[in-house]
Formats: sequence, structure tokens, C-alpha cells
Amino acid sequence: MNIPLLCWRSLVIFLMACAFLLVEPVQGYMYGGDISKAGTNIFAFVSILLFVFFAMEVSEYRKILVNRKNFLVVSFGVVFLLFVFISGAIKGAVSNDFFALMRSLVLGYFVYCFCALIPYERRRQTLYGVSFFVWIFVFISIVAGSITGYGLYTYADHSSGYKFFYPSLNELNFVFFASFLVLIFVSSSAFVRLFYVLATMIVFLVLGNKSFVALFAVSLCCYCWLRASFIWRICIVLLLSFLVVLLFCTGSVGYLFWLLIDFLIYILSEFSSGSSKLAIKLSYLSPVSALISERDALFLIARDIYVSSYGWYETVLGAGFTSYGYAYGALRGGGGFSFSEIDLVDVFMSYGVVGVVLLLSVMLSVYRRGCELDDGLYMLRRILVVLFVVAGSLTGHIYLMGFPIFFFSCYAGLCSSGSRGREM
Repeated sequence: MNIPLLCWRSLVIFLMACAFLLVEPVQGYMYGGDISKAGTNIFAFVSILLFVFFAMEVSEYRKILVNRKNFLVVSFGVVFLLFVFISGAIKGAVSNDFFALMRSLVLGYFVYCFCALIPYERRRQTLYGVSFFVWIFVFISIVAGSITGYGLYTYADHSSGYKFFYPSLNELNFVFFASFLVLIFVSSSAFVRLFYVLATMIVFLVLGNKSFVALFAVSLCCYCWLRASFIWRICIVLLLSFLVVLLFCTGSVGYLFWLLIDFLIYILSEFSSGSSKLAIKLSYLSPVSALISERDALFLIARDIYVSSYGWYETVLGAGFTSYGYAYGALRGGGGFSFSEIDLVDVFMSYGVVGVVLLLSVMLSVYRRGCELDDGLYMLRRILVVLFVVAGSLTGHIYLMGFPIFFFSCYAGLCSSGSRGREM
């Protein structure tokens, strides 16, 4: 009786992952781009109801959802949600907050805890199954779309890159790269790992997006740092400090910085299908601003809103995602709802210091060491947390979006610590 139940838990999360992945291109096809999150919101809501049902029926799932270790974080989160919805309802601006928090904080927590319930013996198999399906589906759809010309341009205004019908490129990039990381960790063959690396690079070059460079660099640095012993970490810090002092004393910092920028621009302009967009941006922007897709200008809009409209109350508790989004959209031009696409900035502007503290507390609770049964999965979990935080801070469309939240929570939950013998 236990074997079917063990398979059932893995099957549930696999089917949900497939559905979440398929919702994205269908949503993009229906709306012609990143216009609506209706499909994501509906499926997130249905998923939450399913997890609530599991919580009512399965006592061990209830124990994972709320226990002594996470009681404070859960209590703080519940109070935070109630405050956001009540204050938003009073101001008449709560719709976007409801959907954003539902598909991020609430959905992510339920998914993480459910995946942590899957027994240790099924973790790697489930991880591989979910990540491989996501990776191969994205790979085939992107490559086939670029060959046939079927799908959406990555950058429609510049007629460059191909992204099939995936709406948000930043969300797709994170989910695809996170799936690639999982496959690298769970695969034992060096040849298979090399294949995943080369094929993943091809996808990013077809997409014409620059984020692969940052995602790969962050993951590699994080891996090397976590693998190093305490002594080696001290040596690395001392060596880097010495190099920084040497560069500043010799006046070579600016030269090396621009040399690196020139090298990145050369690689992207020669081999990436998004080169036409980069070339156009370089004609009227600085190289740095072009490489970061004008995030510097988007940050300044948020800064202007903060300077002109925020006091101590908004600094601590925020203005709400809905109110902030419409204020940002009005200042950005074109009206409607918008945001800076720098998630850490958007969380702070929407939910203040309290929201940022809650975010970092959740990430720290996922990152920290528990009763680890597999050091490899623990390493993967830590890298995923760092990548999640950095990707959201650099590219946006991560922290409050259901697609990346689901897969981050799924992978992190399957890599979480826990007992070997959990049974329904």
C-alpha cells in the first residue's frame, strides 16, 4: 500500500509542474505576449485549493505547514497578508496585491512544504523527472520555433530573437536555467552534463537574451564558494582584496571594466540572435545601460516616486503593490499598471522594510542547514536560493510571479532536509 502512495505524491507534483509549464505558452498564444496573467492566476488558485484539501486530509502535511521551526515565519506571514488585504481594501486598491501574493507567497509555501513531504527515496527521481520535462519542452519549442519562424519574437520592436509563445522572458530564463542546474546536479555522466551545457547555451543564444551570462556566472561563483573550505574562503577574500587594492592603486580598474564590457558586447553581438536590439540600444545608451536593459533608468523612476510620495509609514509598510504599480505606470508613461522590473525594489516599494524582511527570512529559512540527508541536494538548494534572490534583483519578474515561484519552490522543496521514512 505504501508504494502507490509514494508514487502518488511524486505524480501529483509532476502533473502540476507539467500543467504550470503548459499554461505559459498557451497564455502567451492567447494574448500575444506578456499581456495577462489570467491563466497563471487561475491555475495558482486551483493549486492552492488542492493543497488546502491535502492539508485537511493529511496530518503530516499539516505538521510540515506549521511546526515549531517555522511557526514565527508562518505567523508573521499570515499577519502580513491580512494587513495588506485590509489596508488595500480600505484604499480600494488591492486587486493586484491579491493575485501577486496568492501566486507567490501562498502558492510557494504550499508547494515547498508538499515537495518536502515526498520521501527521500523519491527525491532525485522526482527532481529529474520534473526538471527534464521542463528543460526538454523549452529546448524543443524554442529551437523548433526559431527554425520554423513560428512563435513570438523575443524583442518584437526589434524583430530579433525567438521565444515561442512564452510571455515573460525573465520568468522563462529563470525556470529554464534552474531546471538546467538540477539536471547538472542529478546527472552522473560527464558527457550528459556537457550536452546539457551546450544545448542550454544554444537556447539562450536563440532567445537572444543576455541573462544567461549573469545566471551562469552567479551559479558558478556560488558553487565554487560553497565547495571551498573555510581556509580557502579566507584565502579567496584576501586575494580578491589584494587585487582590488592593486587595481585601484595602478588605475587599471576602469580599463579592465570596459574591457570586460567590450568583450561581452562582442560575444552577444556576434553570436546572439538578439544582437540587433543590442546594437540599436548601443546607439543611444551607454554600454552598461544597454547590457542591463535600462534597469538604471527604471530604478530612477522608483526613486522619484519614493522621494516625492513616501514617508516613514510607506518606508516601513509600503504603499501596496496595486497603488505603487499605478503610480509607477503613470510616471513611466503610457498609463496603466507597471513596475521597475527589479524585484527587490518593487517589493520594498510595495511592502516596505517589512516585506523585504519577510522575503529574506523565508529565503534564509530555505537556505539554512537542517538534518541533511544528501549534501549534493543541500548544495543545489543553496545555489537555487542565491540564484533566485540575485535573478529577481537583476532582472525582475521573479518574486511575485507564479511560474518561477512554482518551480523554485518545487526544486527547493525536493532538495529540503527531512527524514527518510515519511509516509502518508
